[in-house]
Amino acid sequence: MHLTDQAQSVDEARPSYLFVITYGRSGSTVLMNLLNRIEGYCIKGENHGIVNELAKATHSVLRARADFGKEASAPSSPWFGIADIDPEAFGAALARVFERSVIAAPHGTRVAGFKEVRYSPRDVSEAEYDLMIDFLAKYFVGSRFIFNTRNWEEVANSGWWRNYWSKYTVKRIVEVSNQRFSRSIERLGDRSFLIDYSDYKNNPTGFDDLLDWLGESVSGDVIQEVMSEKLSHADRVFRPRSTKDRMKRFVRKFQ
Repeated sequence: MHLTDQAQSVDEARPSYLFVITYGRSGSTVLMNLLNRIEGYCIKGENHGIVNELAKATHSVLRARADFGKEASAPSSPWFGIADIDPEAFGAALARVFERSVIAAPHGTRVAGFKEVRYSPRDVSEAEYDLMIDFLAKYFVGSRFIFNTRNWEEVANSGWWRNYWSKYTVKRIVEVSNQRFSRSIERLGDRSFLIDYSDYKNNPTGFDDLLDWLGESVSGDVIQEVMSEKLSHADRVFRPRSTKDRMKRFVRKFQ
C-alpha cells in the first residue's frame, strides 16, 4: 500500500482529519492543547499506538490473499476462503471502528484526529512505520499530518528519558524518528507540516505558520494561556532504571 495508490478527493478548505506524529517529551501535549482551542477541532491524546496494529492487520490480510488466494479455492486448502476477503474493505472498516470508538469526536466537529508518540524504532520497524502512515493517509480521506520534533539533548533531559535511557539511546531514537518523519513529509507533500519545539518554546508567535497552513486563527491571549498552562503529567516521578535494565531494553529494541 502506497500513498500514490489512493487518489484523495481532499477538501482543501477543511481537512476532515489531522494527526500529530511525534515522540515523547517533544512538546506535543502543548501542541494538542492549542489545536483543541480551535473551534470545531477535536484532537485526542495518545492511544498506545492502536493504529500501528490496525495497519499491520490490514497488511496481513493483503499479503495472505496475494500469497495464497489462488490456491485456496477448495475446502481442503489450509487457506480456504482467504480469496473471498476484501483487504480494502477490511482496512476501511477498521478505520471506521477506530474513528467511532477511539477518536469518538463529538457532534459538530470539523477536524478530528489524535496525537501519538509510538512511532520510534523502539515501537515499530521501518516497514511498520510506513504501513501506519499509509493506513492513515488512505483510509482517512482528507487527512493531514503534523510532524513535531525536538532537539535530542532536550528530549534526553526531559521526563522519563533521563532516568530510563542513556543519552546515546535517546539520540538514536530521536534521529531515526526524525529521518522517518522527513521521509513521510517528502511523500505526503502539502498534506504534511513540520514543526519543532524550538519554534514555539516561549514564543507565542511560533505557531503562526502552522495556523496559516491549517487555515485557522487563535488569539494571542489563548495561545499565551495554553503556553502558561501546567501540564498534568509535568510532575510525575519516574523511577530510574539501572544500567543493566537499560542495556536489556536497548538490546531488545535494536537487535
